[in-house]
Amino acid sequence: MSTAQITPTYTGTVQSMTIGAQQRGAPQVEEIKERFPHIKVSDIDAIVDRMLLIGPPGIGKTERIYELSIREAIEKAREQGKEFRLWCEYVDTPYCREKYGWLCNDEETRGISMCQENYQPPDINNRSNQFIFVDIRDLLSYVDKGSNEAKNLLSSMINSPSDFYVFQRIIAPHLRPEDIQIPNLKKSTETPGISFDIPTPLAIMTLPGIHGVLFIDELTNLPSPIHASMYFSIIQEREIGLGNKLSDKIKIVAAGNPSNWSTAAITAENLPEPLINRMVVFYIDPPTVHEWLDYMSRKGLLNESVMAYLLVAPGALLVTESELEKIRELEHTYGRPINFNTPRSWTILSAILNTPQIRKLVDIYRSGAGGNEETMARIQLESIVYGTIGPIRGREFMIYLKATPDPPTEILADPEKYLEKYANEMSTASETEASEKLSKLIISLFSLGKYVAEKYATEPDRAKAENELRESAEKIARLITAIFSGKHPRIIPELVAPLIYGVLSYRGERRDEITTRILGELVKNPQLRASKYFMLIYRVLQRRERR
Repeated sequence: MSTAQITPTYTGTVQSMTIGAQQRGAPQVEEIKERFPHIKVSDIDAIVDRMLLIGPPGIGKTERIYELSIREAIEKAREQGKEFRLWCEYVDTPYCREKYGWLCNDEETRGISMCQENYQPPDINNRSNQFIFVDIRDLLSYVDKGSNEAKNLLSSMINSPSDFYVFQRIIAPHLRPEDIQIPNLKKSTETPGISFDIPTPLAIMTLPGIHGVLFIDELTNLPSPIHASMYFSIIQEREIGLGNKLSDKIKIVAAGNPSNWSTAAITAENLPEPLINRMVVFYIDPPTVHEWLDYMSRKGLLNESVMAYLLVAPGALLVTESELEKIRELEHTYGRPINFNTPRSWTILSAILNTPQIRKLVDIYRSGAGGNEETMARIQLESIVYGTIGPIRGREFMIYLKATPDPPTEILADPEKYLEKYANEMSTASETEASEKLSKLIISLFSLGKYVAEKYATEPDRAKAENELRESAEKIARLITAIFSGKHPRIIPELVAPLIYGVLSYRGERRDEITTRILGELVKNPQLRASKYFMLIYRVLQRRERR
């Protein structure tokens, strides 16, 4: 692991401490608690055995470990001189390319077979010199459906475990001690008695020589001390049930929430000290809005309305403790569960809003036509929004969801005049009205970036496409200059980001070539080079040049 990435920076003045004979080596709790090191989940760049991630729910702990598991499997394949393959390439190729397509957008992983232009699905009967990553839960779901390909892959795993890297996530409160010690009466007359079997997903991880990660989620929400004892045995002794040892190439990772996020009997505050002492504990902070937007753009999941709202209200990315208390009061009052906003719930909402069916509902909701159709669209959208991010932020977000983008041609016709119109309207508007107008402006600039990319990509006359791109880039540069001019107090510098994300949202053919060409034209602008958003573009260009 890169220590430069995870070493905390301490701020503030350290108060002097009286170190007597009895105090020597024992820092005062009050003096260090505000300086306790926290890191972002994205700062973790390698998996440490027996690591415990403590942080709020929905900030990407599970997904980060999953991504790092795949990266580790790719690196092990390279070390062994083998070809890396994903389990689903043998079982369901279309699903595989959709689920793991993000690997092809990453500089460190795009060299795998699945990302090659002349891609050919592998043959399970001829897998010499291959190293395969397996998501056990996904694979077994295909086995349960009767997939012969999945059954063949499972057999290969049992016969040649050293050729596989497995990932298994278990939810700690859901697994009871009796679930991993299944009595099995021996019928043999030579050795009568009872043996204790373990479930298939865990049994796979005991195969000698198999590589992988056992991810224990929600470790801090255990319902009883008995459960804590069971996980003590798994984590400390690497033993599941009686005598079933994990492969020595399996790493154990656990995650959980701080005690203020949990109402369980066993929380992060009172996990057994011997258990904590045997783990490497990382305290995880939630991502910033721009870190989350960058991640969503890379994954191709960014929704413009969600982006607009979070840029205007960055504090809405993760529910606050006071908001969480209000939600718990509402749950008690109405007797039903109520959702709340986290980076995970915003990710889910973005994906839902990007589906064709829901986009139609949004268009109807935005139409302003009135009548039953618009009312029904609003009710359905409110159900989705409230059910995903909860009522506190959901009610506010519905206002932003109604904003419609201006035509890109209107912006390009006179960028300075266009921006000045918004600045004048916002200068006399109330806070609520100004936020709504800012939301509309953000969505419009996102649509502009998307429009420029799609127009450049679909123009059959390449000379004409290049000429139009240069003209558009020059006008966008003028727009950027106006944004950074400081003439308009309510026009925030962050408005540059939606333009960039709009370009990066293009997902058509020759995506890398198209977006790289547009970004390359944009970074010639000196105003953009002086901004923090230049680094966002520059990083993308650097990654693509290295490919």
